[in-house]
Amino acid sequence: MVWVTLPVTTAPAITACLTPHSAPVRNVTVALLALAWVVTLSSLAVARPLGLTALRTGAPVACGLAVAAAASGRPSAGASLLAVLATAVAASLAGSAEVGRWCVQGAAYGDEERYPLRVPPALLVTLVPLALVLLTLAIASGPLLLAARAWVPGVVALAVGAALVVGTVRSLHPLSRRWAVIVPAGFVLHDPMTLSDPILFVRAHVLGLSAHPAGTPLPAGTLDLRLGASRTTTVLRLDDEAPLSLRRRSTAVGTRAREVAFAPVLRDALLTACADHRLPVT
Repeated sequence: MVWVTLPVTTAPAITACLTPHSAPVRNVTVALLALAWVVTLSSLAVARPLGLTALRTGAPVACGLAVAAAASGRPSAGASLLAVLATAVAASLAGSAEVGRWCVQGAAYGDEERYPLRVPPALLVTLVPLALVLLTLAIASGPLLLAARAWVPGVVALAVGAALVVGTVRSLHPLSRRWAVIVPAGFVLHDPMTLSDPILFVRAHVLGLSAHPAGTPLPAGTLDLRLGASRTTTVLRLDDEAPLSLRRRSTAVGTRAREVAFAPVLRDALLTACADHRLPVT
C-alpha cells in the first residue's frame, strides 16, 4: 500500500523545505501533514464514498506538495525523486477505476452492484485542481499564521478557512456519489449532479444496454447525462418514455426519455454484470 509508505518516502523531502522556518511553523506543518495522512489512511480502512473523496483529495495534494518540494531545490535529488514518484503512484491509484468501484460498492445495500460514473473531463482539468488548492490553503493558512504569531490574520484565516473547507468538500463529494446500480428490480442511475433523485428503470421495461462508440453522435432524442464524458458512453433503451427529474442549478426539472446515455468508468464490467443479472445487453 503506497500511502502507508509516504512518511518514509516523502517526509524527508517535505521536511527539508521547512528548515528556513521557525520551530513552531515547522511543528505545525508536520502536524497538519500527519493529520492529513492519518485521515486519508483511515478512509482506506473503510470503503465508503466519503472515503473516496478523502482519498482523491489527499493523494493529489500530497503529489503537489512533493513536486513543490522538489522544485524548491532544498531536498536532495534522491529525496525529491523518491517523494515525487511515491506520491504520483498514490495519486494514480486513488484515481483508478478499481479503487472507485471498491469505495462506492462498500456502501451498497443488499444485492446492489454499484459502478462509478466517469468524472466530467472539464471539471477534472479546471475546477477540481482549483478546489484542491483552495482546500489546502483553507486548512493550512490559519494554523500556520498562528504559529508565526500573526494572531489577528490567523484567527481570521481560521474562520474563513473553516467555511471554505465545508464548501469545498461539499462541492467535491458529489463526484464520488455518481454511480450506475444493478438491483434485483432492474437498473438505477444515481447521479446528484444531473438528477434530483435516483431513477429506477424496472427490468420489464428495459429493452437493452449497449456501448456507444466514442466520438459519434447520440441517437436523436437520447437524454445525455454524461456531462461531457464520452469515452465510455453507454445507452439504456426502454420500451416507453420514463419520467426523470433533472437537476438544473437548485431546481428540479421534469422530463421524459426513452433512451438515456451515461458514462460508467468500468463499462465492460458493467455490461457483463448486467447480462449476468438478466438485463438485456445489445
